[in-house]
Amino acid sequence: MAKKTTFNLENLSALGVERLARLVVDASARDAGFKKYVAAALASANGPEAIGALIDQRLDALERARSFVEWDRARTFASDLSMTVHAIVDELGPAEPALAIERLLRFIATHSGVFERIDDSQGRVQDIYETAVDALGLLVTAMSESERLRLPDVIMAKLGEETHGYLPMVVSAVAQSLPPEALVRWDSELGAKQARRPTGKRENVDWTFDPRSFAVIACRQAIAEARSDLDGFVALEQMKHPNLQNASDIAERMLASGRTREALEWVRRAAPHRRGFVSNAELSDGGQMQDLTSIQRVSLEARILDTLGDRRAAQALRWASFEATLDVGMLREHVVRLEDFAEFEVLDRAFDHVSSAKASYSALMFFIGWPRLDRAGKLVVDRRNTWDGRRYEVLVPAAEALEHTQPAAATILYRALLTDILSRAKSAAYTHAARYLKRLDDLAANTDVAAIPDISTHATFKAEIGSSSSPACAASACKAQPCWFARPLYDTFPMARR
Repeated sequence: MAKKTTFNLENLSALGVERLARLVVDASARDAGFKKYVAAALASANGPEAIGALIDQRLDALERARSFVEWDRARTFASDLSMTVHAIVDELGPAEPALAIERLLRFIATHSGVFERIDDSQGRVQDIYETAVDALGLLVTAMSESERLRLPDVIMAKLGEETHGYLPMVVSAVAQSLPPEALVRWDSELGAKQARRPTGKRENVDWTFDPRSFAVIACRQAIAEARSDLDGFVALEQMKHPNLQNASDIAERMLASGRTREALEWVRRAAPHRRGFVSNAELSDGGQMQDLTSIQRVSLEARILDTLGDRRAAQALRWASFEATLDVGMLREHVVRLEDFAEFEVLDRAFDHVSSAKASYSALMFFIGWPRLDRAGKLVVDRRNTWDGRRYEVLVPAAEALEHTQPAAATILYRALLTDILSRAKSAAYTHAARYLKRLDDLAANTDVAAIPDISTHATFKAEIGSSSSPACAASACKAQPCWFARPLYDTFPMARR
């Protein structure tokens, strides 16, 4: 039995109508957005026209507003937007889904003006608009057949010229629930609209990058997907600029449809330019930018080869990718497809390859991620003089993972982190330095790092960092003044006292 203090419908109902009403009034006085939501609930008692009129007032104000929303009002503004969506979906939706959809589309159409008025770097407002799009998919199923036939016209009237990507999202949300004849007509109208867009290059503008043309293609692809028209979907993909084509997505769709040979052709297509990234480990190793989708494409190509019965080629592809990238997931895909008992020899070979790799930080992250903490610890000890404390994005999680089973290795990494902060006098990082020092104190009770060549005892290490002078200060004009390095260690980091 649930406790009476549990926040649920049964316990709230037991409070009684009058007490609940008082709580609602008090909460409404503190939260303007909640007050508007309650007002919408009260209006719904007078029928859908009343709640629709109340929502229209809010949408009117939202469409007219031009002033910038300052940071201290951003959370309240976002809450107000969210309550507007909830009022449309929860209060108007059950009574009149068609009217609710019209209001949601009108709300979504305000996105351009809203994003110009607020700094949404945290994505809070964007999430609200995406919630509104998702709600369309639920409401459209409650519409009548005639209303669903007219829905494409309603959508295009509200969002036909938007360029932020919401029109394709809306089409994707509703297309599965529309009658086939509505989809055919909608696609035909979008095709005509696409044909009216400029083609080629004019006045230094490449119209294949035109956001409206791209949006129309994306809408037609959503319709083709709803109609299970794979060939139509692929034909539309080929209309995009080569840099915007998603060959892997087409290959995945081909594979799912049993068109394996075509899937292999698509996955092997290389776009002229791809999205790149560099992981923290690769950046620490001085690595070059990698293709963001390369691992996924290799994995997909290998699955296609497996389906075609070319298991040897698939495994060779996975192994080559692992050797080049030290990617944990790729090695797992390779190992899981080995014959019984073959994985032991392959894993030994894989771990030896990682241990000998020049990319120390990538190798360390591999062993932490597998996990093989014994190998990670040995790697740290073997390369003890090479770790750069500035690479804290890699060293901190590695040190934390190694503390319990590989304390000597963790000690080496924490020392690298601490000495880097001190040597560069990074005062903003002194709190972190204090934490590293405390971890070193704790590890010293269980670690004999002096047994490792070129590694001093904990007491000696503390004496060295507590009495040495800052290289930066030694080279400056302040030699006559005592450097903070010269102070007793725990005066420098009083927060590290035990």
